[in-house]
Amino acid sequence: MVRLRDAGISPFYRTGTHDLVKDFYRPCLEASVRYDRAVGYFSSTSLAAASAGLKPFISRPDARMRLIASPALSDEDIEAIEEGLDLREVVRAAVDRQIAKDVPSGAAQRLQLLTWLIANDRLDLRLAVVHNDQRYGIYHEKLGIFSDGYDHVVYTGSANETKSGLLANFESVEVFRSWDAGETDRVQRRRDDFENLWQDRTVGLRVLTFPEASQRELLERYEPSLAGDDTEWHDPGTTNRTPSIPTHVELRDYQKDAIRSWWDNNGRGIWEMATGTGKTFTALAALSKLWEVTKGERSLAVVVTVPFQHLADQWSTEAKAFGFSPILAYESKSRWSEQLDAEFATLNSRTDQLVFVIAVNATFASRSFQDRLAPLRCAIAIVADEAHTAGAEKMLNALPEHAHYRLGLSATPDRHMDDDGTARLRGYFGSTVYQLGLKAAIELGALVPYRYYPVVVQLTDDELDEYVELSRKIVSVLVHNSDPDPDTSSDALKMLLFKRARLIGSAANKVPALRTVLEPHRRDPYTLVYCSDRDHSADSPQLEQVIQLMGHELGMHANTFTSEEDRATRKELLQRFASADLQALVAIRCLDEGVDVPATRRAFILASSQNPRQFVQRRGRVLRRAEGKDHAEIYDFLVSPPDLSDDRSIFEMERRLVGRELMRAMELCSASLNPAESLEALRPLRQRYDLMSMVPD
Repeated sequence: MVRLRDAGISPFYRTGTHDLVKDFYRPCLEASVRYDRAVGYFSSTSLAAASAGLKPFISRPDARMRLIASPALSDEDIEAIEEGLDLREVVRAAVDRQIAKDVPSGAAQRLQLLTWLIANDRLDLRLAVVHNDQRYGIYHEKLGIFSDGYDHVVYTGSANETKSGLLANFESVEVFRSWDAGETDRVQRRRDDFENLWQDRTVGLRVLTFPEASQRELLERYEPSLAGDDTEWHDPGTTNRTPSIPTHVELRDYQKDAIRSWWDNNGRGIWEMATGTGKTFTALAALSKLWEVTKGERSLAVVVTVPFQHLADQWSTEAKAFGFSPILAYESKSRWSEQLDAEFATLNSRTDQLVFVIAVNATFASRSFQDRLAPLRCAIAIVADEAHTAGAEKMLNALPEHAHYRLGLSATPDRHMDDDGTARLRGYFGSTVYQLGLKAAIELGALVPYRYYPVVVQLTDDELDEYVELSRKIVSVLVHNSDPDPDTSSDALKMLLFKRARLIGSAANKVPALRTVLEPHRRDPYTLVYCSDRDHSADSPQLEQVIQLMGHELGMHANTFTSEEDRATRKELLQRFASADLQALVAIRCLDEGVDVPATRRAFILASSQNPRQFVQRRGRVLRRAEGKDHAEIYDFLVSPPDLSDDRSIFEMERRLVGRELMRAMELCSASLNPAESLEALRPLRQRYDLMSMVPD
C-alpha cells in the first residue's frame, strides 16, 4: 500500500491549478488509517462534502475518522443559553434544524457514506462551540490531519467543508508534511491542537459529544450505504441480506481445508488454529455455506458463544459483512429477550428462516436463555469461540444436546489443569478436525514472521532467598504426595507454585532490563508491553513502574489497557494505537483473548501465567498481519533461577519446571527468523539444567 510520503503530496493546492478532491483528498485518504478533520461550520451539506474521496478510505477496515464541526447558533439560541437553558439542549436543537433541511440527491448519497461510517463505529462526531467571556459563536478553524501510521499530513486554509467550498468555489490549502525537514514540529503542534480540541481542553471552546438523538435522526434520514459515484469500490456485505461470502474476499486454501474437514465430519469438530489465522472469518464462511444447503428444508438457528463482550462486538461486525443480522445477547435480559422471542417464535414452523445469535458465555448459560433455546426443533448450529472457556462446568451443562452442528474454535482447546473438562469439551464438539500451528501458519502467510529475543534476568538477593524457601516447600509437598505431577496435585502445591510464579513474574530486575531493550525503540509506534497481573514487590506495582519508565523517562506516548478502563475507553485506546496516535499499550490480561491489535510490531512480555495458553494468545496478538507489516519482534523476559544443584531433590524438581518454560521458549526460537541468536541467549540455562539435548516438538 502507498504511504503518504509516496502519494505525491504537494505543499500547496489552489483551485484552477489543482482538483482538490482528485489531486489531494483522495490520494491522502487512500494512504491513511486515520483522518481527523475540524470543518468549522456544521450543516448537512458540509458533512456530505466531507465525504469526498472517502470510499478508498472506507475500504480499509482499520481506518477511522474523527470530525469536529460547529453548529450555527441563532440569536434566539444564544439568548436561551444566557438565560440558563442547558447548552447541550440548545446545541442539539440547532443540529437537528440543520439535519432536517433538504439536500440535493448527490449530497444525500455522500451523507450515506458518513452514516455508514457512524453505524460501523468508524466515525466519531463532536461539536465545538465558542464559549469565551459568556459570548457564544461559531468555531471557524479549518484543520485536517491524515495519518498512515508512520507519517502525517496536516492542512489548513480556506477550503470550507461545504458543497460549494470543495466543489465550486475558488479555494486554496496549505499542506505540511511530517517527513519534510523543518515541518516536524509544526505538524506535531497541529496534531496536539486537534487532540486538545477532541478532549475538550482548548481555552475558549466547549467541545461536546454529538447528541445521541441527533445521531439517530441522521442515521434514519440518510440510511447508511456505500452507494455513491466517486469510486467503483463496493462492499456487498452491507446490502446483501442473504448470508454469503463477500464477493471481494478470497478464502485462503487453509481456510477452505478447515471448512472441508468440518463438513467431512458431519458438521462437528474443533479447529485448533493459531491465534491470528482468521478462525472467526472462516467460521462465518462455513455458516454461510451451511445456510445455503439448509434453507428450504429447515430453518436454522446459529448460536455463537464467546467469553467476553468485546468478542461479541467483533463477531457482530464480521457477521454483518457476511449478510447476517446478529442478535447480541449480553448484559440485561431486556436488551435481547424481546427480539430473540420474536425471531425464535416461527423457527419450528417454517423452513426458510435464519436466526443468528451472539451470546457471551454467562448469558448463554443463564436459565432465561436456555429456556428459549431448549424448545427449538429446527436445525441448530453451536459455535464456541475460545472453545476452552466452554469447558467450564456451567457451560458444559448448558450446551444443547439437540444441536446437530457443532464447531469449537481455539488455538489451545485443551484446558489447563482440567483433564475432565477437556474430555467433556471434546466429547461434545468432537475431535480436532483441522490444526494449523505457528510455524505452518507463518509458512502459509497467515501470520507474519518474527524475531525472538529471550531476555534473561537475575533475581535480587531477597527474591533469591524467597525463591529457595518456596522451592524447598514445593519439594516437601511433592515427597508426601502420591501424585508426582505438579499439574494434578494438591491445592497446597498449586498455591506454592502460584506464589513462586508470581515472584518470577514481578521480579524487580525486569523493569531495568526493559529499559535497556526498549530505549532504542522509544520513538517507534505499535508497541505492546505485558506486565505481571499480581505484583509481589513492596514497591510500586510493575504496571506503574513500566508506565513511569515509558511515559516520564523515555518520553513515549503510552497508556494502560486494563480492566480499570471502561469499554468505551479501551475501544478508543485501540483506535489510537492502530493509527499510531498512541505509541504503546501496557496491559495485564485484557489483551489476552480476542482483542484485535494487528498493527502491533513489537511486544515485550514481562510475565506470563503458568497456563501456556496465555503465552500462545499473546504471541498471536503480535503476529497478525497488517498493512505495511512484514515482521514482528517478541522480547520474552525469563528469570534465571538460583543454582540449587547441591540439593539433588530440589534440582530435579527445578529441572522439570524450568524445562517446561524452556520448551516454550525453544519452540519460539525454532520458528523465528533468528533461531541461532535466540538459542544462544538460552544456552546458560540449558547448560545449568543439563537440557542441551532438549528440542521442541
